[in-house]
Order: sequence, then C-alpha cells, then structure tokens
Amino acid sequence: MKCGSAYLLYDDEDPTSKPHLHVVISDPDESGCIVLVSITTERAKSDTTTRLEAGIHRFIVDPSVVAYNYSKMLSRDQLNNLIESGDAIPKADASETIVRRAQAGMQETRRAPREVQECFLAWLAKQGSE
Repeated sequence: MKCGSAYLLYDDEDPTSKPHLHVVISDPDESGCIVLVSITTERAKSDTTTRLEAGIHRFIVDPSVVAYNYSKMLSRDQLNNLIESGDAIPKADASETIVRRAQAGMQETRRAPREVQECFLAWLAKQGSE
C-alpha cells in the first residue's frame, strides 16, 4: 500500500452499507499509519471541496466528491487484515491527479476528523523536510 492505492471499504458505523472507494493520500509514516479519503457520488449537500469528474477513475462513474468527513487513518496491519477478511477490496490505483487534488482538499477542509487531518499534515510537513 502506497500513496494512490485504492480500496473499496465499508463505512465504520454501518458495515451493511454499500462500500465506497477510498484512496490512500499518504505513504506510511514512521509508525506505519496511512491516511485514506472516501470518494462518494456528489449529492445536494456534499462537501464540494474536491469534486471528481465521472470517468477520472475506472470506479468513478458519476460526478463524485471526496467525503473528507469519512477520512480515516489505518495502520498497514489494519489494512492488511481488512484485505485478508474481504472487508477491503483492492481497486486500480488512483491517478496522481486524484491524489494531488485530494491532498490539497485535505489541507483546506474543515470536515475531516481532526486527528486524521493532523496525521496527514504531519506527514506532509515531513515530506517537505526530506
């Protein structure tokens, strides 16, 4: 798993819901933690910080948005366990365009969980210092 990897994941609160595409927007940090954002079909009340056009990824067939409120942090081990159990389904990697747009939005949004946004910003700051 690396920046740009994509997976279908179920919602944490409702595992019976339809899985959504999640894109990894950070490489693993020193503790192996990664940040993922959720992609969902755009609706009337969607967060439109980052809009994605239909067809920008094989799995995105309708105009969509990054739903930052469903962003999450997972360790490599957690994600591997989800893959092994079938609760995370690998999909084609996201393009650099999708990743960069989602990363830019993560810096702007006020809807991401604070700890997820802070983890991402710490990872991003470290990238600039290397």
